[in-house]
Amino acid sequence: MSPAKKSEPVALGPKGEEQFDLLTSALELGDKFELFLILSENRLVRDEVLRRLATSKQETLPARILEYDLPSKLKQLVEDLIVTSDEFSPRQALIVTAHGYADELRAGWQVALRLLNERRNMLIQGVPHAILLTGPPWLAELCAGVSPDLWSVRSHVFLFPDPPPDAGLSDDSYRRFDRNPYQHELESPNYYIELAEVFRDSKHDEEKKLRIELLSKASDAYRLRGDWTAALNLLRSVVGPLCNELGDVRSRAVTLGKVADILYRRGELDEALRIRQEEELPVYEKIGDVRERAVTLGKVA
Repeated sequence: MSPAKKSEPVALGPKGEEQFDLLTSALELGDKFELFLILSENRLVRDEVLRRLATSKQETLPARILEYDLPSKLKQLVEDLIVTSDEFSPRQALIVTAHGYADELRAGWQVALRLLNERRNMLIQGVPHAILLTGPPWLAELCAGVSPDLWSVRSHVFLFPDPPPDAGLSDDSYRRFDRNPYQHELESPNYYIELAEVFRDSKHDEEKKLRIELLSKASDAYRLRGDWTAALNLLRSVVGPLCNELGDVRSRAVTLGKVADILYRRGELDEALRIRQEEELPVYEKIGDVRERAVTLGKVA
């Protein structure tokens, strides 16, 4: 077999190319408001699909990308769709994409989907475009649960697999989204507190865990700014009790470790040592987390 030309779309692999063909066919056949979900675990795959749609020469359905660099900005989505619809009279593909960490993305999409559902009739009548929401596979479940009325309109789901090893896609530039942010990458405390509010009344354990993660980031952001009191109060009065309520012993141990860190920095050495030895360390010993046990012992020493 001769080598593929650079202009050929090889990055998505056979199954991905099949999904892309189905997607473009569905876009061309539609003539009114439609909801499309473009899903993949791999952000590079999603970006490749978006790149192709945005640079497509199709005159039948031009594409425009609405990109949000912070998940919290997704709350503007309804207004942005309306404005964009007023600017462009021919039907087009309005592609929505957001960047950020998983807990922030889920909170941002939760808000956006609720607003889309609340204003669905206006959108269906006033936005005669194909709305393409892009994200991880969990976005489909979230959409069905949070915006069931919007989901009931004509909708399509396209799930793209990971790219083949020889696709030439490198994820080095996206690795930071596979881990927790470094201290200098944190947003303001209020940013995380606002996102966490989305899950305040949630009955789902997964979303309760996300609320804990976001509030823990808010505490870290306070610490980064030298506001030790606010950080400590948030951990003790909110994050710790939430961990207990959820029964998440590991998150509780992590929270205790952060409390001890703050007390150490404030010179309250005896209380910091007591928490390490009597509360934090026994948890890691019980759950068999050898690494965290070693780290905690090092801090005790």
